Amino acid sequence: MTAENNHDIDEWMELMFEAKQAGIAIEKVKTFINQHNNILKAALYPSKIRNNVRKNEPLI
Repeated sequence: MTAENNHDIDEWMELMFEAKQAGIAIEKVKTFINQHNNILKAALYPSKIRNNVRKNEPLI
């Protein structure tokens, strides 16, 4: 193997590591959203919740 090949392999391994880290971060965001779904909906759509309260419907 040449030094250039070694460099390419190192770069590939680094890219794969970064891709794995990005995938883990995305999963953490998905989990957070799922766990806090009602709170996030309330923050994003307060008028919808007010309207539902006025109609005596469930909040979410």
